[in-house]
Amino acid sequence: MPAVDEIQESEKLFVPRGRHKIEIVKSTTDVSLAPNYTLPEVAFIGTSNVGKSSLIKALFNKVPNIERSRLVRVSSTPGHTKTMNFFQVGQAFSLVDMPGYGINQPQSFVEMVEGYLKNRKK
Repeated sequence: MPAVDEIQESEKLFVPRGRHKIEIVKSTTDVSLAPNYTLPEVAFIGTSNVGKSSLIKALFNKVPNIERSRLVRVSSTPGHTKTMNFFQVGQAFSLVDMPGYGINQPQSFVEMVEGYLKNRKK
C-alpha cells in the first residue's frame, strides 16, 4: 500500500502547472493516425458504461474548467465514446480512453481496438 506522501506526490501528475499541461491530443478511430509518443501510455479498455471516461475525468478533476472544456466527455448513455481519445499528461505519460464493447459499441470497434493492441509500441 502506498504511503501518504507517495499518494500526494502522484496526485501532482494530474495538476496542470507551467509546462506540465494536461490536454487532449487526438481523437481517432484509426491507430495509424494516433500520436507518436515516446512516453509510457495507459489505455482504458472495458465494457460499455463501466466508467472508463468517468475515471479519467476524476483523475483530471484538478484541470481548471474541466466541465466547460469538455476535455473528457462522460454520458449515462452506454457506448457514448466512439473514438480512441489520446491525452497527454505533461511529459510523464499519456492516457487513452477507448470505446467500450457491448452495448452500442462502434461498428469499427474490433478493428480499432485490435489495431491498437497489435500495433501500438510497447
